[in-house]
Amino acid sequence: MLCCMNKPQLFYFFPLASIGGTESVHADVLEALKDYPSETYIRYRTNVWKGKEYAQRRAAYQEGVAMLPIYKLHSNVTFVSKWLESPRLGRMIRYFFMKNLIRKINKENTLVIFWHRESIEFLWPYIKDHVPIIDIVHNNSNNNYPDAQYLLKDWSSRINQRILVSEGLKSLFHELYLDLENKTQLLKRLTTIPHCVDFPKEGYLDKNNDKLKVLFIGRDSAEKRFNLILQIVRIVADKNLPIEFHIIGPEPSRFSAHELPNILWYGSLKNRNQINEIYRLMDVVLLSSSSEGFPKVLAEAMAFSVIPIATKVGDIPMHIETNVNGFITAVNTCVHESILHLSNLYKDPNLRSRLRENTYEYAAKNFRKERFQNDWKRIISTPS
Repeated sequence: MLCCMNKPQLFYFFPLASIGGTESVHADVLEALKDYPSETYIRYRTNVWKGKEYAQRRAAYQEGVAMLPIYKLHSNVTFVSKWLESPRLGRMIRYFFMKNLIRKINKENTLVIFWHRESIEFLWPYIKDHVPIIDIVHNNSNNNYPDAQYLLKDWSSRINQRILVSEGLKSLFHELYLDLENKTQLLKRLTTIPHCVDFPKEGYLDKNNDKLKVLFIGRDSAEKRFNLILQIVRIVADKNLPIEFHIIGPEPSRFSAHELPNILWYGSLKNRNQINEIYRLMDVVLLSSSSEGFPKVLAEAMAFSVIPIATKVGDIPMHIETNVNGFITAVNTCVHESILHLSNLYKDPNLRSRLRENTYEYAAKNFRKERFQNDWKRIISTPS
């Protein structure tokens, strides 16, 4: 059962508190359920997913607490690595930390919400059967095929509800559960709750920029293929097209920024109002990813009347239709296709206007915060 007369104590388990669409979704969940008593446990204090060498840098520590102030608005936060990897008296500290945490979770009227195996694997064998468990599914791992371990096939019978950030992810589980006797029952535990985003108070934004303003926002990680964004920037500069690029996320010090005069670099931004003000000015949001679920940055940009150009991966084609509310490009030819679409958008203000309106209308229909919060409250208060 996922409900009781009194509000359950919620225990969240997430791997990171760094900046990213995934972490932003988790912040939205915390806000939606802010009236419930809760504790949040973050597995890693620093971003270990970029490699051991990077994890020891100051930048990794700063990145690792980027979302902490937002999480703390709605929940008590503990970094688990502080206890599990304690260098002094490690065994004793780990024992008492685990014992106390297990005792709290296994009380009556508690509920566990988590994302990613690493965030909760240390605790999994000790959670008693009466404690409901909900997991959040953002994608299928960093490839185009379901990864059974990443999608927790071995844990599926114990998970009461699986919340998918986009409807297309359901097809992964139809394939994943194919050989399981309880497949029908497990599929009933899947619920889609799409992203929620901020909207400008004036609604649709008309824009009349002298130059086409193009935004990339995201991590400099392998699947984002930021190197292809830089290829597009260079080709546009060589063609002398009146297009200006804005980059949020990657640090300019890691690239030959001085060789790319048509880029405005912002680095890593934490302030949501500052990011929204940048969205407000943009004409296009550009992604060249090789793997995605449905990136929240696309939903955020669309709410600010920003036209998406993105690769045909994950659930992106379920939300964006070429020449209707944006453009979809092929994974292998996205550089050429993106440049073509950017050029056409600059040349044709009527095309920009039509797509911009459709983009906003789609976001307004699908990504409102009230719908997201009601959906999460219903999940928490409804039997599995």
